[in-house]
Amino acid sequence: MLFISPHLDDAVLSCGGYIGKLCALGYSVNVVTIFSGSPEGKLSLLAQALHLDWRLPKDAPALRREEDQHALGMLGAEAVHAGFPDCIYRRDPKTGKPVYTRLGQILAQAAADEPRVVEAVAQYLADLVKERGFTHAFAPLGLGGHVDHLITHAAARLAMETCTQTQWHFFEDLPYAIEDAPDEKRTHGMRSYVCTRKDGAEQKYQAMAAYVSQVKSPRYSGGIDIDAIMLYGTERGICATGFAERAWTEARTRSSL
Repeated sequence: MLFISPHLDDAVLSCGGYIGKLCALGYSVNVVTIFSGSPEGKLSLLAQALHLDWRLPKDAPALRREEDQHALGMLGAEAVHAGFPDCIYRRDPKTGKPVYTRLGQILAQAAADEPRVVEAVAQYLADLVKERGFTHAFAPLGLGGHVDHLITHAAARLAMETCTQTQWHFFEDLPYAIEDAPDEKRTHGMRSYVCTRKDGAEQKYQAMAAYVSQVKSPRYSGGIDIDAIMLYGTERGICATGFAERAWTEARTRSSL
């Protein structure tokens, strides 16, 4: 099983309960984080501002990779770090200037507008899936309009075209899905299902809390509200049993999970 995470927390925030359940059932689960590389050279003003907000040093990804190892270890999954630079660290290969200089360029975007990065990530994913023989791959739907989520989704779609022996699934990005619900355009041609686990809520909560640098706390009031994510999962469980997370897969296939 391969879960594809844009950043060092997204897979656990979105489907940590599912990951933990698969591990508990004896499946081998890998979580690859695409944008997990350390910055090179001087940080842009945007990156400096965000690091100051996070209260993290220049090599923030190094600390976040440690958090990721810990969180996934709690679930029983293996962490894989692809090493592509986060959008706040990316520079134009021709000019050397930052690709993104303000938050408005990163959030609420309609499409992935970095074809070179999309193609590179797609090739990485296709090679990884084929080399390790993953039978199932789970990628984000790209909700919320974050450029790195959109790139990851577009790259997974490209990799899916060449990795036809693998069953592909797409999960709703949390916490973005709370405000940006999946619609027919995003899920066309796929069927939805929910993963439920009565005893998985506490495990997911603890795994999310392991991303100390990113979650809401007295130290970082602007962090991710994991209580809101838990409430959302409980509401999804009304139509099933207990805590639930949602995913979609190709309508013509039936999941063997």
